Amino acid sequence: AVDAVEESYRFSINLYSYKWLGLIPAFSASPIKDLIFQMNALGELQNDQSIVRGSFDANGLFFRSLLIKPNKGSFYYQSRNKIGILQLSEFLHPFVDEEHPIQINLQKNP
Repeated sequence: AVDAVEESYRFSINLYSYKWLGLIPAFSASPIKDLIFQMNALGELQNDQSIVRGSFDANGLFFRSLLIKPNKGSFYYQSRNKIGILQLSEFLHPFVDEEHPIQINLQKNP
């Protein structure tokens, strides 16, 4: 669901558990197309700030020498004045330090 008012976009995403990457032609020949995941997100995007909150859940996947463990958790993204912060929490297998959010500089490079 998407709602647009002037320069503000509010959205809600509810993807049930499915092989979503298999729908993208670039991944159709890749073993990663078999990754089954679900995602729920709710957010608002504006020119100068954005907020997105949601959850992610994926099954395990093994191909060649790469093992992706089953994982699930929550995420929160906020940006303001060209700086974004991504915080991941409650993941079964954390892949970053959940105590400290990831900071992202959104300014364009010259």
